[in-house]
Amino acid sequence: RSHNVNGFNSSKDFLYQSCGNQDFSILALQEHWLRPACRRIKGVDQLKVLHPNYDAYGVSAMDRPTESTIMKGRPYGGTGFIFDKCLSASLHACVNLRHPRVSVLELCTAKFDLLLINAYMPFFNTSCINDQLSKYRETLAFIEDTMSNYPTHKFVLLMDMNCDLHNTTH
Repeated sequence: RSHNVNGFNSSKDFLYQSCGNQDFSILALQEHWLRPACRRIKGVDQLKVLHPNYDAYGVSAMDRPTESTIMKGRPYGGTGFIFDKCLSASLHACVNLRHPRVSVLELCTAKFDLLLINAYMPFFNTSCINDQLSKYRETLAFIEDTMSNYPTHKFVLLMDMNCDLHNTTH
């Protein structure tokens, strides 16, 4: 499953209840708005302690300087996964694949290996279309590069595209 949480704090109760109901084994999250993990400030590490039966991995879309400053305006982005701890032996975070809009998990089974790729694409904004296209292309290039570096794996791409695929101007 995949879910745009539109801010972790506003979805925390829903996510906890979903974990308790065992509504999913693996959930891809987009737009959690959490900061990088830091010992003084709550960040993406909050995903790991959401529920005692679930583990997590996530990346922040915010840069390191935000971890010790007062945030102004609306936070943005961030992706991650929440997964049942019974999968921990065969599921591994690909921490070497670093991107502020993409998180990757590798699932190794006896029959095949799989990459779960979770992406949060830039919001479509016509007032700065060139910047948006540049961010889209850079994010897609990262995903393509990741897939080409794992040629023997199968792939599942979960994402918030932030555009209308049926509109040719997007």
